[in-house]
Amino acid sequence: MDRATTLAAEGADATQTASSRASLAPEVQSLLEQMVSYSQTQVQGRYIFSGDQDLSSSYQLDLNATDGSGVDQLTTAASTRMIEDPAGGTFAASKTAQDVFGPTVQSVDASGNPVTDANGNPVYVPTQDNTFAALNGLRVALLANDTAGINAAIDAIKQASARLNSKQSFYGSVENRIQDATSFATAYNTQLQTEISAKQDADIPTATLELTQSNTQLEAALTMQGKMPTSTLFNYLA
Repeated sequence: MDRATTLAAEGADATQTASSRASLAPEVQSLLEQMVSYSQTQVQGRYIFSGDQDLSSSYQLDLNATDGSGVDQLTTAASTRMIEDPAGGTFAASKTAQDVFGPTVQSVDASGNPVTDANGNPVYVPTQDNTFAALNGLRVALLANDTAGINAAIDAIKQASARLNSKQSFYGSVENRIQDATSFATAYNTQLQTEISAKQDADIPTATLELTQSNTQLEAALTMQGKMPTSTLFNYLA
């Protein structure tokens, strides 16, 4: 996003021509494509920004998208999965692509009434801090030699950057908590192994003593049995 801010500033310069502004657009498009690629990040075959529906990506590039965002939104699944902390409790470990890159909201007219299409379906538009819309807005403005649009894109890119930074802080916090939980689990496992080992070591001499005592008792019983008379009542009556 820093590079996008630089390109937007160059495009807003009054000395730029329509041709020079248009020449900046391909790099902005490349940044947009890169962001879409980030939204499609997979780990072990699962899309980490697709919420609970992590077998498919949240976005795909579409420079002709009617909402001006430059992407098609493929899923709006929430992210409800939680991680159990060994120390107790649970915590959220992820965000959806809409949370990270910016959502869309239903469009309203000047009177605040919801806008619908010809079929009565709600019309959604990207928020001001939507990363994709900010980049695509800059790309379109550069191609159109639209200085007002370029300046508007500068503000949108700043807001999108702030959103991304806040989500980066969230993931940094999650990473720290996972590391703490892992350290706690490792320490607890070591403690258990030590206790088990101590108990096993202590039981060996105990078991040996019990075996010795059992053998002594068995020998005593056999000795007593050997001293018992072998004659029966029939021997005396014979």
